[in-house]
Amino acid sequence: MENNSSAKKGFLLIWVPIILVLCLFGLVFLTIIYQNNVVAAPLNNFDKMAVSDGFHTISIPNGRHWKLSYEQNHDRIFTGVVRHTSMDHEPDYPIISFDILVTSGDFASPTLVSTDVTDHHFTWVNLGKTSPQGTINLLHTVPMNQAVEDKLAAIKNGDTVIIQGWDILKIDGYDKEGNYIGYWTDEGCNTTLVTNVTIQ
Repeated sequence: MENNSSAKKGFLLIWVPIILVLCLFGLVFLTIIYQNNVVAAPLNNFDKMAVSDGFHTISIPNGRHWKLSYEQNHDRIFTGVVRHTSMDHEPDYPIISFDILVTSGDFASPTLVSTDVTDHHFTWVNLGKTSPQGTINLLHTVPMNQAVEDKLAAIKNGDTVIIQGWDILKIDGYDKEGNYIGYWTDEGCNTTLVTNVTIQ
């Protein structure tokens, strides 16, 4: 018994300090990464965005900013039943807040059309005997302020909504030093500067 107890004490004396030091180094490492914006926290207050050029430039307090260009006919209204909603959380584009799938007609019926949203893309499968009628749009939302973001956050699957905004063609991103970090553009979806949300 005494030998076993001594072995346990020796084990603890060796490994506990090593584990504590590793945890401390890990904490320091994560802090450095966070402060240098390698990992970006989601934007938690859209009223902190600084907007200029009629919403063609958006910057946030840490110095990162984005330049937005819009579709030629950019005014859009999306009306229908929500079949998916999730936080977006793209580290390089924290101004994009939600992925919301808005459907109408046959696309709003789970018995007629199966839908799926994965990695900011949507797919659908016709379950009926005829070609589905209606609309299906996956919105990547950029709220114009925190009040709009709060309304987007309140949307649940099955809600009937009206979402108004401007269709965004492209978002060019820049880090806090002004270096270009790349662009966001959608493929068959609708990246949208949302100006108004109605949940019916």
